[in-house]
Amino acid sequence: MTVVIVHRGDKPVAAIGVRDELRPEVPDVVSVLASQASG
Repeated sequence: MTVVIVHRGDKPVAAIGVRDELRPEVPDVVSVLASQASG
């Protein structure tokens, strides 16, 4: 989780937690992109 601090002026007014789940196809996509980048 990444925490984002929201400021208004010079004062922090909120903290928001952002979380993203990896999708099952991510390893295949990364492999394809890596092979394309290497030639």
